[in-house]
Amino acid sequence: MTPFKADDEAKARKATLLARKIAQADEGRTAMADYERQQAATLDRTAKLKALRLAQEVKPEVVVAPAPKRARKSRLPK
Repeated sequence: MTPFKADDEAKARKATLLARKIAQADEGRTAMADYERQQAATLDRTAKLKALRLAQEVKPEVVVAPAPKRARKSRLPK
């Protein structure tokens, strides 16, 4: 085995490790962006639901009076 071959193997190992670290960093950035996007969507939905709930609480309750009953016609002949 020549010393050059060992150096080539070490360089290849370093290159592989560097490529793996770069890939992991890219995946981390992608995952973080996805997490932040989901978090923003959740906060958006929460704000909309809160606004709907508050609007419903503020809305006055309308009480509808029942319709007056009609007098029944007698079925007996007059």
